[in-house]
Amino acid sequence: MSTYKQIFGKAIKSFTGDPNPSPITYTVTVANPGAGNRYYIDGVLTPTLELYEGNTYIFNYPSGHPFKFSTTSNGTHSGGSEYTAGVTHNSSTQVTIVVQTGAPTLYYYCSLHSNMGATALTPAADASYEGQIWYNETLGKFRSVVMSGAFSSGGSLNVGRYAIGSAGTFTAGLAIGGDLFPSPPGRGSNSTEEYNGTSWATGGNLGTSASWRAGAGTQTAASGTAGNNYSSYISTSENYDGSSWTSATSAPYAAEGSVSTGSRPASIWGGGGSPPGAYPNTFFYGDGEGWTAITGSNNSARYAAVFTGTQTAALLTGGHTPQSSNTESWDGSSWSNETAFPRVFANGGGNRVGTNTSGVVVGGTSTALPSQNLSSTHWDGTAWAADASLSVLKTSSTSAGTQNQYYVAGAPNPGSAPGRANTEEYEKTIYSPVAATWSSGGNLNTARHNGAVSGGKTAGLYAGGKVYPNSFQNASEEYDGTSWAEGNNLGTARSGVGGAGTQTAGLAAGGTNGAPGSTGVQTATEEYGGTSWTAGGALSTARMNTSTAGLQTAAFLAGGIGSPNSLVDTVEHYDGSSWTSGTAMPVVRSNSAAAGTQTAGLAFGGYVPPSYAYANTAVEYDGEGWTAGGSLSVARESLGGFGSQTNAVAFGGTSPPNTNSTSTELYNGTSWSTAPNLATGRTGFSPSGSYNSGTDGFAAGGSQQGNPMNAQTEEWSSEVIALDYKSISSS
Repeated sequence: MSTYKQIFGKAIKSFTGDPNPSPITYTVTVANPGAGNRYYIDGVLTPTLELYEGNTYIFNYPSGHPFKFSTTSNGTHSGGSEYTAGVTHNSSTQVTIVVQTGAPTLYYYCSLHSNMGATALTPAADASYEGQIWYNETLGKFRSVVMSGAFSSGGSLNVGRYAIGSAGTFTAGLAIGGDLFPSPPGRGSNSTEEYNGTSWATGGNLGTSASWRAGAGTQTAASGTAGNNYSSYISTSENYDGSSWTSATSAPYAAEGSVSTGSRPASIWGGGGSPPGAYPNTFFYGDGEGWTAITGSNNSARYAAVFTGTQTAALLTGGHTPQSSNTESWDGSSWSNETAFPRVFANGGGNRVGTNTSGVVVGGTSTALPSQNLSSTHWDGTAWAADASLSVLKTSSTSAGTQNQYYVAGAPNPGSAPGRANTEEYEKTIYSPVAATWSSGGNLNTARHNGAVSGGKTAGLYAGGKVYPNSFQNASEEYDGTSWAEGNNLGTARSGVGGAGTQTAGLAAGGTNGAPGSTGVQTATEEYGGTSWTAGGALSTARMNTSTAGLQTAAFLAGGIGSPNSLVDTVEHYDGSSWTSGTAMPVVRSNSAAAGTQTAGLAFGGYVPPSYAYANTAVEYDGEGWTAGGSLSVARESLGGFGSQTNAVAFGGTSPPNTNSTSTELYNGTSWSTAPNLATGRTGFSPSGSYNSGTDGFAAGGSQQGNPMNAQTEEWSSEVIALDYKSISSS
């Protein structure tokens, strides 16, 4: 009998937990081993870290020694700069890094003191764990890691169409021409679009509008050959240089549904046809300037097949007429029959994806299926196997990438609707996302709304606020991730107070004590040191319901309601002792949420003119000026928010016509996307929304129609990427 190691080459191991988990939390301390202060990570002196791509790592460090990353050893002390990709500074004592794909070797360092850090390696996802079996002593189970794939939404084409030529790669793709049905005459498109792995941008137009272009090459050196311009089948060939198309030597014959692969100076082209005429099974080598016939025909003439690989190592499968399951490989000298595709099909995606030993077929049409074909299937050089399903039917689509990461875009719509523009991206990895979610936390001791909030879900602070109908509060409570405990009170009871900072270095500014007229709106600022509140510098302008964010020593406060009951646009900066003027907001605004820092801030939602209209707009602040950001999907006021300028969360609030919202949205620095909703719709969150806690914040208190005051706490956990662990059982 063979052992597991003999079969798979991997021994069964035993671990206390699972290897390479995510997220991982490190405790960073500082001590002097004899040559000056150094970082100790989990008690080890300046270890070389291994931060795996796709994983999330959290570092808790002393506030006097800011922990940062650089691509230069010793960081800014050696002429380098801070590395910020995937990095969120949650507070003055915590930083999170989500290691990006392809991240360089990093170095951790103290931004205030030289020679305290060391190296942080960033290895790729540790594929050696795939197929490895280990025994998890804590769970008492055998475990392994499996690779799995899934489709997700990508950026949509600017022009919806189908029968599109393909070239390039996943992060540098090209969509060439296409069919604009139902817009005859002249249905053929001259549109060229470039994909960067996220979104499509318009490129130079083809000289001849046509569909069914056979594409080859890269985004900056591509060819588009033959096709249908809907007055005739054409043999026209054009070359692309990354910005414009130029005429090239025409193909040996006119055809639509022909296929091509390889590079522009070394391509292979053929097949297709001129329905209802002949379907050639001849192929030609192309060098970007002319064509050379290949001796010997492929074994099965076909039209609209899937073709991928290089000029001397290619894979051809499917196509019609009639629809075929034939698969053939080309080795540079002859064609060979391979294992047939599981069913007959044509018009599939998969051109420019993978190689002759690792191709894919995505979607397409098949007379063997009773309904739309949403399937994807991969080739391993010997056999075909099923993968994940598409969300939307794709046929005659454009595609590019590798077998483990590719996109497929465009498709015809049923009936006479315009062509589809949506893109789906496939990724296969040993990692899987752990979805973002809200979960229940401990209740506030005093139910209230419109208090100042600081800190995060494991170390939060809530101060002041109001209890319905008109009881202004000075109570302060601290949160430890489980329950709230009474702290020392604010010096001034107030509601609508802006909050910033952390649990041990909090800030409360402005607000109202409910007194009539101008005497009600406050300029008072108080600072929290972890045990008690002390007076800070007064605001220049009395106001409440502001946008406030940042740290106790570097905060901004913007907009709000001043006296007498008017919206304001002025901005003030706090340095730990006094407020100074900043750049006014573009539009007066109140009851909006905020996130980020004094030099990279964000304000969103709220009330804006005229007549206190609900806002869905967001504005970004760099410490000197404001620029427009992406718009929320749901307009609302008195919402909550936390995070950074490029990774923020908006939740709750009042939306039209006067509804307590459960909506949660995420901001990526450009646009907002929907996220899991709050369990309980509420409004009257901190007018600042300044939960200075990266992407792991909380929603506390608030109010509801019919049940005015709420004590509930909900904790937010952002999406993280983790190894796809599986427990092994006899079944």
